Amino acid sequence: MSQVIHLVKMFERNVMDFAHVKVLRRSEIRKFQDSRRKEIYEKMQLTDSQKNQIKELFEKNYGGGTRYLAQTLYGIHWAV
Repeated sequence: MSQVIHLVKMFERNVMDFAHVKVLRRSEIRKFQDSRRKEIYEKMQLTDSQKNQIKELFEKNYGGGTRYLAQTLYGIHWAV
């Protein structure tokens, strides 16, 4: 019986974690859809060196590349 309760609790935690991550992701996307932010990052131009640094950082830490928009946003984040 205690094993069943444990499994139910683990399932509940997994569902709650999934929901939390989904909410966080949505809020981050909304931040960069804000017209004030769009105006800033659309004006931002990264050099090839900066683009390569961002690409290497993401490949090292996340095991994959990023879309150019995400790179631009990341560059703005660090430039501010």
